[in-house]
Amino acid sequence: KYLSSINDESVITPEVYFILGCAYCELDDNTNALKNWEKALRLLNLSKDAGHGFSNSVLKESLEYNISQLKNNE
Repeated sequence: KYLSSINDESVITPEVYFILGCAYCELDDNTNALKNWEKALRLLNLSKDAGHGFSNSVLKESLEYNISQLKNNE
């Protein structure tokens, strides 16, 4: 909840939304997992750096896969 309340976009990188999505997925909250993974992908598509040593291309592939899996299971 704390991470999702931060409004400073310089702090929130795609990898933060990716990790937040993973946390929601672990809680079986697929709606919020999907929402956060889509935010991460949108930022990557806007050329925002993934952050903290993540590879933009690898993170993007992972997000696209995770998003498609969740959408196919709805």
